[in-house]
Amino acid sequence: MVTILLSSLLLLGVLQLFNDASSSDRANSALSRLQESGRIALDVIKRDIRRTGYQGCASSSIASRTGSSLIFPRDAFGTRNETAVNGGVIEGVGTGSDTLTIRYASPTPITVSAIGGTSLTLASPMSFSTDQTFLLTDCLNVVIFKPNAAGENATTLTTANSNFSGVMLGARLYRVVQSTYAICASGRGLCRNNHDGAGAQELIADAENFQVLYGIRNGGQTRWITATDLSSTLREQVSQVKLSLVISSPDNASSGASSQQFAIANLGDNSTLAAVNDQRIRRAFTTAIELRNRQ
Repeated sequence: MVTILLSSLLLLGVLQLFNDASSSDRANSALSRLQESGRIALDVIKRDIRRTGYQGCASSSIASRTGSSLIFPRDAFGTRNETAVNGGVIEGVGTGSDTLTIRYASPTPITVSAIGGTSLTLASPMSFSTDQTFLLTDCLNVVIFKPNAAGENATTLTTANSNFSGVMLGARLYRVVQSTYAICASGRGLCRNNHDGAGAQELIADAENFQVLYGIRNGGQTRWITATDLSSTLREQVSQVKLSLVISSPDNASSGASSQQFAIANLGDNSTLAAVNDQRIRRAFTTAIELRNRQ
């Protein structure tokens, strides 16, 4: 009888050790995936954000011509209080997630063989729609416009709202990329919408909170503001963007409920994200990004 009791106790001990080891392995595996997910997410976003306001060979300080559909450098960031669909920058309520929209010229130029007052002749045919935005520059002038008619394998592109007169032959044409970052509609995952008809695409799974601050440099100091304070004037002055992402494990991975709070890229009382009462593992990732075209 004693032998059976001792054997049972020994077996229970072995099972407990196995369970503890399994829980530890599960937590370590979840944490490893979180770290990798956070690194990948920040790398992808950094690459995009550093391009904000890029306009080919033209200096970032050159403003788009009057009559352009967008005015860089101001409109390199979305408009506050505008919807995400229309390319807004939105400050979430309290510690709620933000929305970030950036714009830049695609790094691949299109060769222009002739320039008229309201028309361009392209060296090679291409297809385009009236929803697409283009940037034309000869390094001294910048015109941003939308075509007034769609083209299918077309070599002529026309616009009714911009004047190309005075833009020198040899100018390059670029598609303008507009990317909006936000937590996916499901509430889990970070999505990017390039406004190209494909809709929002998930970049990273299991992201739960996304925060954005905008850095305004003044006298050697950087002042951080939220989208709420990002006026048209200040949009031109943004030199840095600070981001934070809170990412969780897809399933329960810890042995008990977490009480951990997270520092996030927000201001005042909203700079800490409250703990979530479940057994998922979470980590916050924060980075500050210098804008290449605002130095």
